[in-house]
Amino acid sequence: MRSTTLTAEGRMLRRWLVGAAIAIILFNLVNLALRALRPTEEVFAPPGSSYGTNADASLAWDELLDALGFRTTRLEQPLSTVQLGSGRLGTDDTLVIMEPGFWQPEPADIDRLQEFLEGGGRLVLGGQMPDELIDGLFEVPPTYDFDGPTTSTVLVGSEVTEGVRSITGPGFGVFDDPGSGIGLMGNASQVLLLAQSLGQGNIFYVADAAVFSNRFIGESDNALLAVNLAGGRRVVFDEYVHGFGGEGFWQNVPGRWQVMIWLLGLALLVWMVAVGRRFGPPERVRRDLPPERRTYVDSLGGLMARAKQPEAARAIVQRATWRELMGRSVVDRSREALIEAAVSRGLEPNDVDLIIAEERHEARRRSEEDLIATDRILARISGGQK
Repeated sequence: MRSTTLTAEGRMLRRWLVGAAIAIILFNLVNLALRALRPTEEVFAPPGSSYGTNADASLAWDELLDALGFRTTRLEQPLSTVQLGSGRLGTDDTLVIMEPGFWQPEPADIDRLQEFLEGGGRLVLGGQMPDELIDGLFEVPPTYDFDGPTTSTVLVGSEVTEGVRSITGPGFGVFDDPGSGIGLMGNASQVLLLAQSLGQGNIFYVADAAVFSNRFIGESDNALLAVNLAGGRRVVFDEYVHGFGGEGFWQNVPGRWQVMIWLLGLALLVWMVAVGRRFGPPERVRRDLPPERRTYVDSLGGLMARAKQPEAARAIVQRATWRELMGRSVVDRSREALIEAAVSRGLEPNDVDLIIAEERHEARRRSEEDLIATDRILARISGGQK
């Protein structure tokens, strides 16, 4: 029967899982130890987040505004749930959305942004935005490309470019066509910063959000542009798009991605069950076969003897002895062939006479003795013990 212990695949999977768990624990312990040794606390956050001290986050922008006396705050809830003028966001604020990542706006979120702009709000966008958002805010959406210039200069003078000569970045984003927007900074053929009005408000869209990251905000005139975009207003950094607040990061994962993750998890679970421990009664590895011929003959002969038919039982044992002598595939079982086979196996003349005799017309006791003797001969030539 099949063992209920883990299969080889199950043991391998268990080793992998245990190894992965140990690796994760060790990684976190080392990470905590390194953090404890650092002179200043570092906070990792997604790209564009005003919470992070890592190179691609933008905490330095928030600290720069604080140092200059600007009021700043963070928004950690869906835009659709924000009541304008409630203190969290008003039409006299500048709302900053940088590198939204997996965030997918709902129609109600876009409606709230339109309401915010029509009332006079200022919206600063950075990096690639969801198509739904751009389609809802721009009459003609700009054409976005990832291969942009590392240095951009002023194309059209405006309040946000006042005093700015050039800005420097990694060149991770650019507009090949500004659409219905006006290009404010870029080069001869591409636009890095564009502007568009909506109602009484204004949209400023920076294709490469990294120019305001902790790594690049100190380059060229990047910091001055970041201050000018605030427009002297309170700045609200939208951190909900980075997974802060609400239901966390999972809330920002697109629905199709969530389905894929669930299906992958289900497939992994099914595979673990398939190769792991089986539950319930053990299964038989093979079906039960008829008993071996020697066992079968002994059993049947014993039954016939107990049934007071020793001559019939002896006949069964005798035929089994013939098969043992001649082989299953041999057709010639004549008297001469049997005698020759018996002699070649070393049987005595009395034994030969016993196994080739067709009938015994003697007393019942004699038939029982012949049965025992014939059975012993069968055991001897088949290699058994009797």
